Amino acid sequence: GLGGGFVHFVAFSTEIYFDYKEMVPVQWEWLQQDLERVNKRRKVTPWVVLYGHRSVYCSCDSDCDDAATLVRDGLNGKYGIEELNYNYGVDLFINGHEHDYERNYAVYKSQHMGGNGSMVMNPRASVYIITGSAGCRENHEPFTRHQPTYSAVRFNTYGYSKMTVLNSTHMYWEQIQTDNGQSADDMGKQIDKMWLIADEHGPFQKSDA
Repeated sequence: GLGGGFVHFVAFSTEIYFDYKEMVPVQWEWLQQDLERVNKRRKVTPWVVLYGHRSVYCSCDSDCDDAATLVRDGLNGKYGIEELNYNYGVDLFINGHEHDYERNYAVYKSQHMGGNGSMVMNPRASVYIITGSAGCRENHEPFTRHQPTYSAVRFNTYGYSKMTVLNSTHMYWEQIQTDNGQSADDMGKQIDKMWLIADEHGPFQKSDA
């Protein structure tokens, strides 16, 4: 993990769940140890952001079925990412892979655990955001599935995300559109925003699940 200021960032590989399964337990244990260390100093480094390539939660197409379940729940129910996020209080999970943008609310076991509109205040689980819309020769990835209740917004225009951490309790997230298929007036337009507010940081409570 990379820590500095208010935020501890952790990058990990989702691809080993598909191509190098023997590495999954090693990485998972390393990640668990990293999260244990940062949780001992959440007063100093309150925010924890975990990011990888593939989705844990998404709703665009078949990527959101077996592939997302494998990363979320692990191999035969072991070494899943969702339990780590929940048990160690990861505030935000970010991924790409899908060539679109989808901001989910706080989610645990496919249940909406906090958030309404552009506000997520004191969530009871991690927030999951897919920001894979920077552009690709494969073009846009349309949404072909019903939007679940835990999904806040979905866009399949090109763009990029901005995250601003103001202090130990307030994080501001934006999605900026840069799609050449849109009108010139929409270039650089903010198409989504989220306030993530957490008065406390750390493991989420099982009683809330």
